[in-house]
Amino acid sequence: MIKNLLKSLSLRNFLILLIIATLNSQPKIIQNANGAASLRGLLSSAGQTTYDSTTDGNFFSVSASDYAAAFSGLSNVSKNGATDAEMNSACASSSNWSTNYAYVYSSTRSAVPANSWVVGFAVGVKTSGSPSISKLIKGAVFSGTYSIFGNSVSSGSNTGIQYFLGKNIQQITSADYIGHYMNAGSQCGVIGVGGQYSSGVGPWSSWSNYSAGPSPAFQAILATTNPWAVADSPTTIDISISSNTIVYRTNYTLTANLTGSNGKVTFYANGKKIPKCISVQSSGLVATCTYKPSVHQNIKLQGILTPPAGYTSSSSSFLSIRPISRSSAR
Repeated sequence: MIKNLLKSLSLRNFLILLIIATLNSQPKIIQNANGAASLRGLLSSAGQTTYDSTTDGNFFSVSASDYAAAFSGLSNVSKNGATDAEMNSACASSSNWSTNYAYVYSSTRSAVPANSWVVGFAVGVKTSGSPSISKLIKGAVFSGTYSIFGNSVSSGSNTGIQYFLGKNIQQITSADYIGHYMNAGSQCGVIGVGGQYSSGVGPWSSWSNYSAGPSPAFQAILATTNPWAVADSPTTIDISISSNTIVYRTNYTLTANLTGSNGKVTFYANGKKIPKCISVQSSGLVATCTYKPSVHQNIKLQGILTPPAGYTSSSSSFLSIRPISRSSAR
């Protein structure tokens, strides 16, 4: 009976240890404070480069995929102006709207809640003005005075839907209305929505109602949580080698242990990428590769982690080794 009890306890302890080990082996995800990635972290590599070179308070041109990633990846966001379907159908049809007018959709479509941020906006360009310049406009009263909000952005000679995102755009603290102005060419026309328009280059305060034909294609992304205040989640990387004694031209396993996120790890020897150890995809927060030292001198090994969007990249400390000669020739 005692023997059977001991077996039962041993089995139970074994299962407990197995569960703990399994849990420890799972990827550990560090979530941002508001449950979302930062705007920069959601962008492609090209988008991040443009973001970094953009002055605070300005908008910049992005791809359709980066614009979509911003809307789907940020928390507490909404769109006003035209819907996605209306934007797409407008630019696919022959309807158009002449530029050199400021335009604001109906009060329900153009309203901005107090304490909000304009993350970005999109305009539909039918014919280019080479270049076509777009400006976001804002007013406190629907049919009152509107002024330019942010910088002017250019879509160059491009046509179709043009997308823009902002970098550290000023918060709109009161309940306002937004619209846009484009200086040249013509815009894709959205059918079935009305608004108001005004001529001139701004500020605009004399408005005419418009509902007879297509309205210019325009859309904005709004957020009630600051999309630039959320930092990318941190990561770390530490590397090791499979032996304390390193022999010249002998294979060893390099191991990178990560925290924060999986990603692609590149191993370096004296600052140069190690062949077949480039962009190694980690699994379970571990990445490995095979390394054969090829010099008789001090070698500094390092690993660099490139994680997915929403996480910071990280570099390991240097691991110094010095290969010794083989004890016998092959």
